[in-house]
Amino acid sequence: MLCSCPAEANAFLSQIKGFKDTSTPDKQATRKCFTQYRCQLPRPKLESSDVKLDMLNELVRCPAELWELLGEDDRRQFKVKATRTQTRT
Repeated sequence: MLCSCPAEANAFLSQIKGFKDTSTPDKQATRKCFTQYRCQLPRPKLESSDVKLDMLNELVRCPAELWELLGEDDRRQFKVKATRTQTRT
């Protein structure tokens, strides 16, 4: 079971031997450490209807080391040319 919030983590830990007792400050601190540093699931990303925007969104998540391994042709696929769409009134 993966806990995504402190309340769920507390409920989960209260079922495990050694975490049930929270009567002393040191035991409360132990419980708090385990709930604060719990596994946090990634938030779902927003997807658009534009494939290029989705590719750009994924590229932001890409580490620089991986970007350096791409060839120039592959890098060019991820680059998007900016266009001005400002209207004057």
